[in-house]
Amino acid sequence: MEIIKILNIKFRNINIFDGEVNFDFFTNDRVVENTGTYNIGGSINTNSIISMVGLNAVGKTSLLKIIDFILGIVINNKSLNETNNLILASSNDFGFDVVFYYKESYHKLSCFIEKRLNQNHPEFVYRNEFLRSINKSNIKSKVNLKEFIEERLDESNSDVVRNNLDDSITQLLKMDDSIVTLITKSVNLPLRQMIDNVNSNFLSVDNSVCSEVLNLFDSNIDYIKHENDDVDSNVILKFKNSNGFYSSGNRNAWGEIISSGTIKGNSLVDMSLDVLKTGGYLIIDELENHFNKQLVKTFIDLFKDPLINKKGATIIFSTHYPELMDFMERLDNIYLLTRNESNRAKLNLLSEYVKRNDIKKSDIILSNYIKGTSPSYKSVMTFKNYIKNEVINEQN
Repeated sequence: MEIIKILNIKFRNINIFDGEVNFDFFTNDRVVENTGTYNIGGSINTNSIISMVGLNAVGKTSLLKIIDFILGIVINNKSLNETNNLILASSNDFGFDVVFYYKESYHKLSCFIEKRLNQNHPEFVYRNEFLRSINKSNIKSKVNLKEFIEERLDESNSDVVRNNLDDSITQLLKMDDSIVTLITKSVNLPLRQMIDNVNSNFLSVDNSVCSEVLNLFDSNIDYIKHENDDVDSNVILKFKNSNGFYSSGNRNAWGEIISSGTIKGNSLVDMSLDVLKTGGYLIIDELENHFNKQLVKTFIDLFKDPLINKKGATIIFSTHYPELMDFMERLDNIYLLTRNESNRAKLNLLSEYVKRNDIKKSDIILSNYIKGTSPSYKSVMTFKNYIKNEVINEQN
């Protein structure tokens, strides 16, 4: 399987965000050792772990959904309307650029999208697209890569322009299918996500859950397996030191018997294995949900370890807890989401504000040194005074 590596995403005119948003997958800072990074060639490396941290309701989930949407188009050949994304549904015309490495070349795709009504149902179509490819010998440094990322594509510098395609090609290309399929049609890299189902108690079991996984999340469980070889058969669970067992065909019923962390952990192990074996992408909203902090570190470390993550799989996750950033060894893979004066979501790398890696990252974020990364003192005191007054009034 040919590995495709996403290097940069830009998107614009999506309502919740402020202007054009830049999201790098490559390492902006120097790479001393390959822990948590993957080398494409020369000084070009990708981050295997990318995190985003911020207060509640600053746009973390929305950003993950947009990234999942764009990656799905590039590496899974998805159509614009294949995913029901409410964030995009609130926009009219929007666009995005993607720079990626595939088959010894660097490629840039620039898309312009508009919303149309089809029987009062909104649909998205490509108004135009531009695609340019250059041999890897032309990009020998991060400076060259950044120049390629910042280059605006048009008819004069693109190899393929959607609106100039021959009729023989456009007849085979639906209005919501991207021209990137001309390059990536044979790619079928795993793109796994845990965004909408972040609190789901749905237990998914292929054949059985191996003891190594069970012992990590719940050492009291003896086994979880299917009743027989039929994947639609009942799932059986037995606890250690118990003569009886539980059996059910309802995958949603297990939340009453075993912990949410065990259920989530089982799913996350399957997803992680899928992408680690192939160099794919894993997107998780609120990684810390249902997990002890040490379990979170365990999953992050899987993607750090070059002996495990040989193909440069990438995990992208959001969290409310800055303390998790202390597990990260770099500054150029931590995104901070805040709101600006217009209440639009804003995205910045921690490395833009902090240059020293020996300072505890969580202290910087929790101190509100970077405005908007922690609740303001004024808002906290206003809230506490409100609660105090309500309690006092009730007692009087």
